[in-house]
Amino acid sequence: MPNTNYSFSVSCSDLTGNNFVANPILLNATTTGVIGCSGTDTQAQQGSFSVGYNYAFETIGTDVKITFEMLDVDKVGVVGILWRQSPFTEYQMSNVSGNIFTKTITGQTIGSTINYAVKFAYAGGLSVTRYFSYVVGNNCTLDVPTLSEPRQLCYPNPVENTLHLQLLDDNNLIFLTDVLGKTQLEMEVSANEDIDMSNFKPGIYFLRIQNSRGIQNFKIIKN
Repeated sequence: MPNTNYSFSVSCSDLTGNNFVANPILLNATTTGVIGCSGTDTQAQQGSFSVGYNYAFETIGTDVKITFEMLDVDKVGVVGILWRQSPFTEYQMSNVSGNIFTKTITGQTIGSTINYAVKFAYAGGLSVTRYFSYVVGNNCTLDVPTLSEPRQLCYPNPVENTLHLQLLDDNNLIFLTDVLGKTQLEMEVSANEDIDMSNFKPGIYFLRIQNSRGIQNFKIIKN
């Protein structure tokens, strides 16, 4: 929440369980008056995303700062172009760092609804996010699913040996890739399946699930 005091206690350890000498690190912080919405998505209206993207809409006075980050790590020369839905207009976005891009839309009316997407262009192709609707001045969370909406699950995460899949379709195609984009596993699975990861090296992996419900991506941590 904006203008709110928070206290954080952070403890750190390495993969072998050795604690940092200064555990825990204590921090008090106050959030700013910026309000907005943010989240992560994988849906594309053009092209596709192997991992997905982060998005954020922030109201600052009568301006809206729009920030998108492409999470796919296998793309080269990425640039971000903001799309306004109606009337359709393209805006060049500024690169913040890595694959994070931002654009501030000025002179907006508090309470009005704006609709924007981002085209990520890169060597050999492009991927376009879905359009997001944002009410200027809102501190909502965009597109929060209802509690009754069924979800696909993979657990435990982090995983030691066996990754359990609980999916919404009887026929699923899954791809497991490492952080370099190399495919480590590709197979068809049922709605409830166990994946043996005991022989995988510790690290971060990306699980892509394709079925009649669409495409969903998960980040898996292997201990």
